Amino acid sequence: GAGAALGTFAIGATTIGCLLLGIAAVRAGRLPGPELAVLALTPLAAADLVAALPEAAARLLGARQSARRLSDLDARPAPVTDPAAPQPLGSAARLDAEALAVRWPDADADAVSGLSLRVGSHRGALLTGPSGAGKSTTIAAVLRNLDPSAGRITLDGLDTRHAAPDDVRARMAWCGPDTHLFDSSLRENLLLARPGCGDDDLRAALRQARLGGWLDSLPGGLDTALGAHGTAVSGGERQRIGVARALLADRPVLLLDEPTAHLDGHTAGELAADLRALAAGRAALIVTHRPEDFPDLPVITLARPANAVPVPHRLCG
Repeated sequence: GAGAALGTFAIGATTIGCLLLGIAAVRAGRLPGPELAVLALTPLAAADLVAALPEAAARLLGARQSARRLSDLDARPAPVTDPAAPQPLGSAARLDAEALAVRWPDADADAVSGLSLRVGSHRGALLTGPSGAGKSTTIAAVLRNLDPSAGRITLDGLDTRHAAPDDVRARMAWCGPDTHLFDSSLRENLLLARPGCGDDDLRAALRQARLGGWLDSLPGGLDTALGAHGTAVSGGERQRIGVARALLADRPVLLLDEPTAHLDGHTAGELAADLRALAAGRAALIVTHRPEDFPDLPVITLARPANAVPVPHRLCG
């Protein structure tokens, strides 16, 4: 602000000074009258060259801070280790965890320990527990954003640490608890999950996520702009768009983190019923604080460790 004010003052003062000197020169016969206009406009023209300097300086300061943070992040040890000779994955029809323990980088204690689960394509499973019990940490390990500190996670019997992380993630469709939306149309936000799919598939996924009526009410349909970071949609609509993206991805492992969050009881029940049907034929693991929405799925309950540490969600995405 000070830089902008100083720049404006300098431009104005220079223009007035040139006018005063020019008027004196015209009166003394040393400067032709038409050239007075050129003299007065010259500072204004030159101002365009320097007007962006205050903003550039502010951006430089911000960029230096960002570069420092990125450098610090780059210097940290990787939370996962790539295998020297990655093994190929199969169809990923079954997801298992055996005596799993997971610890965040630099943490002194495991956020999850002793967890075992069996998720097959014929039936999903629920993962529940109080906040801080390690539900999102478990999902991060399943997605290979973290390596287990003990135990193992397997897909069709293969330890995921022996496969390339990208190969593991390519078999998983994930919807987190806070879906990120880009400043673009509804169509473009959905196509992130499966580029090139047709509008009929997009509409079908939205209806499966209980957004059919909302879609019909949009004046622009799939071309409706969602605003910066999705400001044009409610929390419940945002969450269901994330579910629609996970369904569009059509991958054998389905990971849903609080899919009925931000929804009223009736809508949550309807969406949960649809998700139970859609999860058939996939290895579906659903994290929820509301297991009553999924009464026919087996429940795995995590207890909050006495020395639990906060989960840094920035590493989960």
